[in-house]
Amino acid sequence: MFILLTSMNFNDYIVDMEIDLIYKEFGKLLKNSRTEANLTQAALAKRVGLSRTSITNIEKGRQHINLHMLYVLSDSIGIRPSDLLPDKNLVDLDINLNKVLSKANVSEDASLDWIKRRIIDGITKEVKNEED
Repeated sequence: MFILLTSMNFNDYIVDMEIDLIYKEFGKLLKNSRTEANLTQAALAKRVGLSRTSITNIEKGRQHINLHMLYVLSDSIGIRPSDLLPDKNLVDLDINLNKVLSKANVSEDASLDWIKRRIIDGITKEVKNEED
């Protein structure tokens, strides 16, 4: 699938993309934290009063949460709310990669997502090594 953007809808597309990326990154952090706490989706769902399907959708970035749910989820896992917030630099990098791909009229498929993920993972490892 190719994405063709006009100048009229490009900014709206970027804003939507930023929001989607934030929730996808949040979902990945939630899933990692949940699995590190040895919780199933069903167990976390029961603790927070949601369905297992909602937890699945949140972890995949398809379902957005309200601010208070950030606190409920983090308390239920035993972590700080800030542990579930995506690193802004990584989100910005992902957004910039998407902008380049969009302007180049490149399809957004699994292989491109894999390339973006490898770039972001490499930068994340470099930052962690510098912090150690």
